[in-house]
Amino acid sequence: MIAMSESVGGLVVPYVIARSEEIVCDPLYFYSDARWGVFLSYQRRRAADWLHGILRARVLDTSEGEPMWRQVNTLRQWRCMDEGLCQVCGREAAQPGQPMPWILTETAFHALSWRADAGDTNAPPTCWDCIPVALEQCPRLGVSAEVVTVAWREPIAVLGDLYRPGPGVGWQLPSPVQRQVYVGLDEFARHPRVLANQLVVRLHGIERGALGRRGGSLMAR
Repeated sequence: MIAMSESVGGLVVPYVIARSEEIVCDPLYFYSDARWGVFLSYQRRRAADWLHGILRARVLDTSEGEPMWRQVNTLRQWRCMDEGLCQVCGREAAQPGQPMPWILTETAFHALSWRADAGDTNAPPTCWDCIPVALEQCPRLGVSAEVVTVAWREPIAVLGDLYRPGPGVGWQLPSPVQRQVYVGLDEFARHPRVLANQLVVRLHGIERGALGRRGGSLMAR
């Protein structure tokens, strides 16, 4: 069952936001075998940890604890992207066959230079009912936000933390190289050394002026 958004201190807590009791601190190690070479893994491996051939960060999906406003829950962010769920309420962002509403921002959207109607984002869609709440309550959207509709989307990359093996005999202990790195799903050489925490999708068929067609206006706070 989808855990919908709730209100804390007068603010709606979006479905995608992480909670303090959902953090998992299972240790990471580098391993080596004849088939995969050197690769990053949790000490106790689970087949479900890997998606698109990339290790995904473990988190709980309980919605328990205090909201961590600057952090998303990896499982719920991924689910929103895969299933087209609203990042605020967790329900379907659009009816089947209908264009999907999306809020684009300068920090979470990268336009493609060779296509005006496509781009990459790590921010999930937002349904029409939740767009006014999101625009009113999220400070980041007050800086730059554009409501569009999207014809379709596809997984294209992950955002994650890049590691390298430690020195000498301690090579199994990962050393961080860079945080929040964009790693394409086709960048296979980097896959064994990244811990993914967000899925990035490519949006196709972007149409602007969507909010105006629905009625209303887009206003910064």
